[in-house]
Amino acid sequence: MTILKYISIIGAILLIFAFLSFIIKFTSKRLTVLTSIIAIIILSVASILIIYMNFTVNISAKIKASSEENKLREEKNRIRNNIIIRPGSVELISLHLGYSNRISVPMIRNRELGFYLDNIWFNWADGKLLTDEDMQNKDDYINFGFYNYSLDGLPTLPKATEERTREIEENFRRRINRRETVNNKFLDTLYDGHSSRTMIRNITNMSVLGYRTRLHGFIVKPLSNANEEILSISQTNAEVKNYLSSLKEVSGYLWRAISKSSSRSYHSYGAAFDTLPRRYGGKQTYWAWTRVNNKNWYAVPYEERWQPPEEVIKVFEKHGFIWGGKWNNYDTIHFEYRPELIIYNRIKDDENAIYDLVEKYGLY
Repeated sequence: MTILKYISIIGAILLIFAFLSFIIKFTSKRLTVLTSIIAIIILSVASILIIYMNFTVNISAKIKASSEENKLREEKNRIRNNIIIRPGSVELISLHLGYSNRISVPMIRNRELGFYLDNIWFNWADGKLLTDEDMQNKDDYINFGFYNYSLDGLPTLPKATEERTREIEENFRRRINRRETVNNKFLDTLYDGHSSRTMIRNITNMSVLGYRTRLHGFIVKPLSNANEEILSISQTNAEVKNYLSSLKEVSGYLWRAISKSSSRSYHSYGAAFDTLPRRYGGKQTYWAWTRVNNKNWYAVPYEERWQPPEEVIKVFEKHGFIWGGKWNNYDTIHFEYRPELIIYNRIKDDENAIYDLVEKYGLY
């Protein structure tokens, strides 16, 4: 029972007492004070018993419900203690959820975890997405892009130190000199873009933030939804409105590889776009440009970087687009369609969500 119900019962008891007193005083001279006291005691005991019984019933129901919840929790824990989550399960579930109309439910085939895309089987090969044909040379390829992406504000920047600078420069040299290459078959299949000739058939013109650009037809719907929401916000948000009016161009599809990399740019799939302002106001936008004159480019404060308003970034993320300004190698004008990466970062640290999904898809 709620406190309000107890107050109501007590109020009713007081009204009954007042009514009895009135009757005793004006209608029955034979009733003695002792009789009145006895009547009041009986009514009080009865009221207390009613309150106690209601309270006991509620407590009993709560205890029973709690006991049942504990039994279910113990059973779930017993099952989960016997489940070994296969490496790659969270990543492939994220891919399926991100592209559910294209990528099949992840499954185990010939003891390998993978999925079907356009009737082609892709294996999860220690972080690489490879066809059966490429599995024999899996050590020649680098991992597909799953990484930590902050969904809760901007990531914390590292402090600039000589040791940190040397470490970053060494990592950069190793990356551009490594012999492993990117296997592009997954993205080529997903976006039907094995060559510029096949890719161009999927490219369409659309308006993004009020500017015409060319992008893949596959992302038109989520991008249109994000675009509509941002334009609506700009009607009442001066910062967003000023951001939109400050742009000179939105650049989308461009067939090219990432600089100093064997990986195809998401621009070459029409799945990325850059929001280019008329003026940068002396602020930094791209790590490689900053690196030319600043060896501590990685620690440039956010306030010294050009970037869209937080509301714009959040809306794009909501619809599956990540922002390059959150990368270590930042690119603050860049957005790309990576719904699987956003889903992955939402669930990767949620043990209950992971177990529920692994059980749902039988990946153990």
